[in-house]
Amino acid sequence: MSSEKWPRTGAYAGLFTAIGYLAFASLPMPARLRHLLFFSLPLSGILFVAGLYALLRDRRDSIALQIAALFGIIGFSVMNVLAVVQIAIHLRMTARAPDIADPAMRGLVRWIEDSVNAVHLGLDVSFDIFVLTSLVLFGLAMIRDPRFGRLFGFIGCVLGVATLALNLYTFPIPPEPDLGPLVGLWTLAIAIRMAWCKVNQSAREISRG
Repeated sequence: MSSEKWPRTGAYAGLFTAIGYLAFASLPMPARLRHLLFFSLPLSGILFVAGLYALLRDRRDSIALQIAALFGIIGFSVMNVLAVVQIAIHLRMTARAPDIADPAMRGLVRWIEDSVNAVHLGLDVSFDIFVLTSLVLFGLAMIRDPRFGRLFGFIGCVLGVATLALNLYTFPIPPEPDLGPLVGLWTLAIAIRMAWCKVNQSAREISRG
């Protein structure tokens, strides 16, 4: 794929990632569809990160921007592992859950479930560390890019730092409130802006031609 096509591909992937995540977090859906969506979000997230890096490096490449892309790709790869492990654990434990009448034994089963669930809770925080750090570094790059500007960059930096700090403070328990949906909305805004930039660039190229 040529470097000129990466930003457009990343914009479409970002739209799918943001909308898919918001739907996953807030809407009821059949289990199979939910699993399929969870498996696909890391893949589209990686394409989004690659496209955003390709767009921003046109104006100014830097070590920080390259680290942002690297951490973003690692983070969404961890998300893939999280999705596979979490769903596998849930399906196996649901299929093999014993019908227990004894309250003490039921308490033991719940304790085992909570202990096993700590695996994907830890993976979730690992995902947060990489992806939120990536978004902060991308936000810093956006501050200097006139196509995004200080507003996009500042919101990304503050939101990324606040979400990461909250997740680390409550580790391994998911935080309340969860700022993840706000990060999803910011990602959606970035993807829309990326698509808009490519539409304007194509229009300029046509007018010059």
